[in-house]
Amino acid sequence: MPAYARQALWRPHVSIPDFMVKSLILAHPPEFHEAPLFLQNNLASVYDQGVPDTQTNLTKSEAPLHVVAAVIISSSRVLVGRRASHKSSPGEWEFPGGKVEEGESTHQALAREISEELGLLAVPVRTFDISVTEVNGRKIKLESILCRVNVEKGINSSDHDRIEWLTLAELAKVPLAAPDKPVFEKLLATHDLDALT
Repeated sequence: MPAYARQALWRPHVSIPDFMVKSLILAHPPEFHEAPLFLQNNLASVYDQGVPDTQTNLTKSEAPLHVVAAVIISSSRVLVGRRASHKSSPGEWEFPGGKVEEGESTHQALAREISEELGLLAVPVRTFDISVTEVNGRKIKLESILCRVNVEKGINSSDHDRIEWLTLAELAKVPLAAPDKPVFEKLLATHDLDALT
């Protein structure tokens, strides 16, 4: 790789047009995988064009699916739903939420999902946990976010056939979706659930 190109790519404050990065990747694949992490992390626009990472052969379509889940706590119980028969993994329980759309922050995505799914106004407080789980060959990056909601009536869900407030002991007895298990385990290690929010 030419010295000028190496110096430009390796400097985080230098802005490089996508077409030039693409050209450098294709022209020098053996060297590009040695780029520092900041550079690897800033290539989303290049991945949009289907250019693979030469070390992992990972395109954006193969990257982990980023989803958010709401951890809503009231009186030492958490709000969870059982996935309906028309959804994937029916019968499994999960924290409500959904996919982060392009251009959304995780808090924006969570507020939108809870509004669409449960008809509730959610106020995100802070990220509780981030984990990556593989499900049926696809990696799911789940970011769980503690949030507050004002529940004045019964809750209905478009994605679940049951919505329940469960204690952790009760939640331990139901089949939990694989991506949600790390959230549950972290909640188990918490001595006072109500103090989290």
